[in-house]
Amino acid sequence: MAAPSDRSVVVYFDGVCNLCNGFVDFLVRRDRARRLRYAPQQGPTYAALRVRHPELPLPESGGRSTENVVTVVTENGGERIYHASDAVRAALAELPGGWGLLRLFGIVPRFLRDGVYKVIARNRYKLFGKRETCRLPSPEEKALFWD
Repeated sequence: MAAPSDRSVVVYFDGVCNLCNGFVDFLVRRDRARRLRYAPQQGPTYAALRVRHPELPLPESGGRSTENVVTVVTENGGERIYHASDAVRAALAELPGGWGLLRLFGIVPRFLRDGVYKVIARNRYKLFGKRETCRLPSPEEKALFWD
């Protein structure tokens, strides 16, 4: 589980959520520079992050969290954590092309962005379904996944 040498951006996601896995698939397909790494919230990488940051959401019963988390570890070892809609914006900002422009949604007040995010997150299994087990990366994707 080696991190990229200078900077790493890790997307922590609910590994059994179809919507969350769809978002990860979306990111993997578009991240041609391979700047992003991924780890399910049900795995040991997220557990280790929670040791350092106990304020982060626990996976709920059934192993799910209602909040995506993105960490950005900088060259000097600093760690920045993004939650909910900010986590989605941080992940999209790493993509090439126009995807970074979605950062402009930051002008929408966070309470509105996160309100919509949380309604979708609470209902995602009903709306999009769920898997019995966490996502397994393809052989080509294996280096991108930490758990």
